[in-house]
Amino acid sequence: MRYLLLIPVAIYIAASLWANFDLFPEDFMQYWWFDDLGHIVVFGSLTWVALVIAHKKQIPTVLAVSSVVMLAIVDELSQLFLVYRAFTLQDLFMSLVGITLAYLGYTLFKRLTITTPE
Repeated sequence: MRYLLLIPVAIYIAASLWANFDLFPEDFMQYWWFDDLGHIVVFGSLTWVALVIAHKKQIPTVLAVSSVVMLAIVDELSQLFLVYRAFTLQDLFMSLVGITLAYLGYTLFKRLTITTPE
């Protein structure tokens, strides 16, 4: 079970390497939604993993979420220095959308699965 939590991390690393080495075909990048969806999925899944780990280790939720937010900001700012990448506010926004959706989904999931003592 614990190794399943590494899947989003592997996806993040693979997506970053893929984008850094410009491995996407030019005609494939015409689909504007692909990049946006990628940011939402990658940072949403990283947020979910951070929240699961925070819950198990009894770490405050705000620390887990803020860690992923900082990663998203650093990831986007690092693109100012990479040849094949470009900093865009839209990418950062989509990463934050993924983080927010994952947080809301996780919070809803926890509320629905918590049983009240009778």
